[in-house]
Amino acid sequence: MIERLLPAYVSCAATREVSVADGNLFPEEEELIATAVPKRRNDFATARACARRAMGRLGLEPVAVLHGKRGMPLWPEGIVGSLTHCEGYRAAALARAGDVLSLGIDAEPHAPLPDGVAELVVLPRSGNGSRRRVARRATSTGTGCCSAPRRASSRPGIRSPSPSWTSRRRI
Repeated sequence: MIERLLPAYVSCAATREVSVADGNLFPEEEELIATAVPKRRNDFATARACARRAMGRLGLEPVAVLHGKRGMPLWPEGIVGSLTHCEGYRAAALARAGDVLSLGIDAEPHAPLPDGVAELVVLPRSGNGSRRRVARRATSTGTGCCSAPRRASSRPGIRSPSPSWTSRRRI
């Protein structure tokens, strides 16, 4: 689903699988969630399985995806990306830093968007209806979840390097 919303130079991988096989995490990742409850462990592991598939599509070897102080994923040098999960859906989107300054995706339960959300995640484009189109395209995955690209700066405490959409190219 998310791949339909992002440009071709962004590598996406998603799953509706409830869980992944044990042992798919790197030891450093296991340490991060050693005391986590099963649901958190599963969300963490399935999102990272998506990240490794997206890495492979960029021609990269799989590596551990650790996280920084505020929980944001730490990607390999020269890569930017985002992970997301909600009930019944997990996804990763990655791109080369030469193509995209920063990248953010989000998945939420499929429900009407609260007032003002489109203005936070989509730039207006000369009256061509971008916001309405994205709101329509962020549709159900069939599991009660929807996904959409978003500005990285929409997360509290995270600032985008650009005041506009987070791509060097217009998305």
